[in-house]
Amino acid sequence: MRHLPSCDYPTRPWKNGGGQTREIIVFPEGAGFDDLDWRASMAQIDQPGPFSAFNGLDRSLTLIAGDSLSLYDEDRCYTLTPYAPSIDFPGETAFDAHIPDGPVLDFNVMSRRGRFMHTLRRCKLQGQHQLRWQGDVLLLFLASTKPVTCHGSHTVTLQQHDAVLMTRQDVEVIEVTGNTFDLILIEISDLR
Repeated sequence: MRHLPSCDYPTRPWKNGGGQTREIIVFPEGAGFDDLDWRASMAQIDQPGPFSAFNGLDRSLTLIAGDSLSLYDEDRCYTLTPYAPSIDFPGETAFDAHIPDGPVLDFNVMSRRGRFMHTLRRCKLQGQHQLRWQGDVLLLFLASTKPVTCHGSHTVTLQQHDAVLMTRQDVEVIEVTGNTFDLILIEISDLR
């Protein structure tokens, strides 16, 4: 188990230059946009504009702060709120982002199509829970403000926007304990 405290997340410019992202983790470590296998990040969106295109990557997005984020392309519109399900889309999709109610903070996962696959689940929980997972890697991200304790190969306490990374060698079941909390679970599978 590897604790990823939010104070350690580096800030990177968006690929299209229109904003900044806080990178939670990228694999392989140090990889750039063109050679990453998977990545988790969060981005503050302060103004409307185009989303960056990421050829060959599949993406999932959920809103963790702010009222709403609308993503438009030629064929569809998605509106995300902190309570709406996440959306999954090919990285090549040319979305324009609109923030009708002011700035938002999103959580983004991407994986290299054909090499890795990811799933994103959002869980609003209370008390003590055992979480089972199937992928090769599990990333737990705390979206809410109250601390949560994770018990696996050792114990980690997460604060808001902290994450913990686990592999199959660490544990297949993790126990999480806290008051009311909002966790984002990302399972990543190696398809090679």
